[in-house]
Amino acid sequence: MLEQSYKTCNKKNDRQANVEKEKSEIALVLKDYFRDWEKYIPSELIGGFLCFLSHRENQELEKLVQKYLVNRDLQITFERVLPRSSRDRKFQIKVNQTRSGNLVEVISITGKPFQAEINNENDYKNLITKTPQYNKNTGVLEITFVSKPNIDNLSAAKLIELLKESTKWIIIHVYRNGEETTKKEIDNLFDDLDKSEQLPIQVAKNVLLNDLRQTLTSSSFY
Repeated sequence: MLEQSYKTCNKKNDRQANVEKEKSEIALVLKDYFRDWEKYIPSELIGGFLCFLSHRENQELEKLVQKYLVNRDLQITFERVLPRSSRDRKFQIKVNQTRSGNLVEVISITGKPFQAEINNENDYKNLITKTPQYNKNTGVLEITFVSKPNIDNLSAAKLIELLKESTKWIIIHVYRNGEETTKKEIDNLFDDLDKSEQLPIQVAKNVLLNDLRQTLTSSSFY
């Protein structure tokens, strides 16, 4: 009896260890996937997309998303589009490892979906390859990304478009919200996040102008 209890405890510990390992791996996979994107676009845009794939129980991913968002709060960013109660989804993130595996769902003229192969990064509409699969055993949604694109072939505008359209895809297919007002809120969110890089510059300008005014004001007394 005691031996059986010991084995059961070990199995629970092993399962928990595997869960924690998977959580850590998701953060590492996404960090590697977006590693070079910050050279071309503000990191806040990456965080804006990933905040809709994060979950409170995955602390490693939450830390990564918050790092991308810099001074913006993850929860507040999420709630600009969806209510707080929507943050109950759990995700398993996978990435296609081969170009030949880049099959995306396309709607035919008859209205039925079919799989089409995408070979050119500029042909990507978003970063997700197919409708998420729900795993009943683990209670998570399995989402597959297209293989890591060669972003040197893509403009900054295209990268931003991919993140924005991928976010809309997630909102529609995962959160089941396809309202036009929600899509508009996503557009507004990304327009705002895109300005993040300009804010420190403007702040610096304001500080310099303020210092200059004070210097001129002080000089006027002499």
